[in-house]
Amino acid sequence: MTIDDLWTEMNALFKAHRQVLITVMGLFCFLPLLAILLFIPTPVAGASSPEAMVALLNKWISANWIALTLNMLVTTYGAAIVYRVILASEPETLAQAMIKALPILPLLISANILANLAIGLGLQLFILPGLYLIGRLMFIGPAIVGNDGRQVVSAIGSALKSSGGHVLRLVAMAIFLFGISFIAALVLTIIFGSIAELIAPEAGKLFVALIQSAWISSLTLAGLLLAAAGWRLANAKAYPLAK
Repeated sequence: MTIDDLWTEMNALFKAHRQVLITVMGLFCFLPLLAILLFIPTPVAGASSPEAMVALLNKWISANWIALTLNMLVTTYGAAIVYRVILASEPETLAQAMIKALPILPLLISANILANLAIGLGLQLFILPGLYLIGRLMFIGPAIVGNDGRQVVSAIGSALKSSGGHVLRLVAMAIFLFGISFIAALVLTIIFGSIAELIAPEAGKLFVALIQSAWISSLTLAGLLLAAAGWRLANAKAYPLAK
């Protein structure tokens, strides 16, 4: 599995399922995130130090945990649908994928929470362990969904085995995708957000929220495509190359 293989497979998967993927990410990621950005003020000021910023962020999370939890549930459901569409052995409609993704949702949420805790701890310690875990745990979602939520322990073991030897390339691709999307979002926000704010402050706020929602949704989709493409390539016998 090379970086070129990953890029080619990601593009092929997106082209093959473009309409469904855009619809799912719009409904289950972009719109919920946009609602949060517009209706729940974020703690962007008032912190004089990193410690104060962490305290402010914790306070914000405590005050808005219900909305944030609902957003996480909806976004994870969207991710399950995306994996279902991409990894199904037979072509499925969006309605079929939505129905079949529901029973898998609790398992995927639990796996994501545990993986994110491990990655977060690794990033806080020395950064490099966290980056390693990002690559090592990347296939857990596709493995669980691809196995229809059955034999979870076996699926997680298969995910860890499949990512072995590919961690560096997976992490490199993830960093590349994050960097490119972040720069694009930053440039658009600075240029057009400033213009919109000069015209009307509320218009500027709306534009920035739109850009941030689009950036995070696009980055989330890219991450899902990367994980699914890597999983398919690592298990090539079970998945023919996308066309």
